[in-house]
Amino acid sequence: MRQSLGLCCSEEVNSWEEISDKLTRSPKHRTVGKIKRLPMNVANFMSRQVVTVTPKTPLHEVWKIIFKKHIHGLPVVDERKKLLGIIAEEDLLAELFPDYKDLEEALGKLDDDEQIKEKLSKLKKLTAEKIMSRRVVFTRPDTEVMRALSRMIVRKVRQLPVVDDDDRLVGMISKSDIFRKLFNR
Repeated sequence: MRQSLGLCCSEEVNSWEEISDKLTRSPKHRTVGKIKRLPMNVANFMSRQVVTVTPKTPLHEVWKIIFKKHIHGLPVVDERKKLLGIIAEEDLLAELFPDYKDLEEALGKLDDDEQIKEKLSKLKKLTAEKIMSRRVVFTRPDTEVMRALSRMIVRKVRQLPVVDDDDRLVGMISKSDIFRKLFNR
């Protein structure tokens, strides 16, 4: 007996290949007697216009980019576009707003306004390289899109940087990129 993958649909689906087959069928892509399919690799789903920062980008610029442009993960690259790290909005918030115990401890040691101003001044001097995560979960353009989606789900990230064989950033792929392309035909 074959086990179902538990999708909500009228048909039972038993493998990733069947999911791919069902998701790539579309009236727009049909030809007479044949189904024209999109290649199911990351390169066909990713966004190629990616907002990035350099390691020396100041914290206030990183803050502006992430929150004004509604970016969940901001890649940090060098001058050759080599991926060095990533700053997630959660990382930024954790840096700016430490947990309550740490905050209480830090504020308890700050007796006057001058010490508080000094602490804030130190925060302002932080750069992307000081707050970025150097362990980046990424994917390659030729990776199957369902594998990339699985990686996002398992690693609990919203998007993945897409890098070429030289580790240069060539795009980003998000869960919403995948779902938009698959279901918004």
